[in-house]
Amino acid sequence: MTDFSIASAARHVDVLRASLDVDRIDPTTQSMFEAWAQRDTWLARSEALPLLVGAEPTEWQASMLDPERAEAAELLWLVLASALKLDPNADPAIAPLRIRSWAQAAGIALPRALSRLLDFISSVLPQAATADPNADTESLVLRAQERETLLGAALMLVTKDPASCVGADGRYDSRLIARLIRSRALLWFPLGPPLASAEEIDALIGRWVDGAAHR
Repeated sequence: MTDFSIASAARHVDVLRASLDVDRIDPTTQSMFEAWAQRDTWLARSEALPLLVGAEPTEWQASMLDPERAEAAELLWLVLASALKLDPNADPAIAPLRIRSWAQAAGIALPRALSRLLDFISSVLPQAATADPNADTESLVLRAQERETLLGAALMLVTKDPASCVGADGRYDSRLIARLIRSRALLWFPLGPPLASAEEIDALIGRWVDGAAHR
């Protein structure tokens, strides 16, 4: 009989992380998680589960050749599917923050780099999502995608170029970060400038900087 308890989930995660350093934050690891964190959804079994463990989803199947890891991955998936009421025989799309919430409830620490990214995103998206209740669905989706891109850009800057993001008081300055994003906009918005105004970008980054300062 399958054990669907939180304790069993933690045991399976430990097995799958045996050869991984989930506290590592280096350019390669950071870039990998940044690319995934900017997506609206992950496939629950083939993407969310590997990312929860700390593995690159595209390399996940290759690591399943080890019988112990394969068994742990299967059992972890059954626990996760049961907790989130997902079809265990399917691979449905779910929001990244849903995995984050489940991991927090289960007492399972996400990989450090991924945790920082999702903390960053969750600190501002709930406030921004209700900013314009009368907007049409397509516009809301585009705005949400743009916010995620902006947040990913900001986090990349504070991670890779922190000196340019700090004000005279030694703290992150949201206006400096927003100005850097706008000056390098082609890196993240190659097809055209962001829909958000300079003031909206300042406010978005400012909410995260304020939130991060109190965590």
